[in-house]
Amino acid sequence: MKFLSVAVLTVLLSGCFSSEVQYKQGVTSVQRSKDEAACTRQATAAYPVLIVKRRTPRRYVPGNRVCNAGKCYGRHAYWTGGDVYTVDANKSARAQAYRQCMGAQGYQSVALPNCTGATREAVLKSTQSRYPNLSSESCMVKMKDGSVKIYTPG
Repeated sequence: MKFLSVAVLTVLLSGCFSSEVQYKQGVTSVQRSKDEAACTRQATAAYPVLIVKRRTPRRYVPGNRVCNAGKCYGRHAYWTGGDVYTVDANKSARAQAYRQCMGAQGYQSVALPNCTGATREAVLKSTQSRYPNLSSESCMVKMKDGSVKIYTPG
């Protein structure tokens, strides 16, 4: 049980410490932004946002008779569920089209840990002209403008 708890915690926390990025060695952040915008436009044109209404499953809860110390009463039957929610029916197809477009331009999807501490502060202040080679020690910082800086020590 302890192992299971640690495994679940590790999986949950991994989302906080790593992110997926479209990476192409030597590309500039400006070119990457242009490529991302073009692929986003292409994917959105092929699979536009399509909001559809869905319902949670309905379930019938039958009534029953409850007795306690000789006193009996009935509980009424009722329905539960059936709540309405919306989803974008094209979201996964659009994401796949985007990844395929980026892949066709030489990008690959990689998961990198987020830079932390002094490394993060240094990366935030640095200027990055081109994406570096990746190593097992590489990390990334997502900037406020949506761009990504990748850091590889050495």
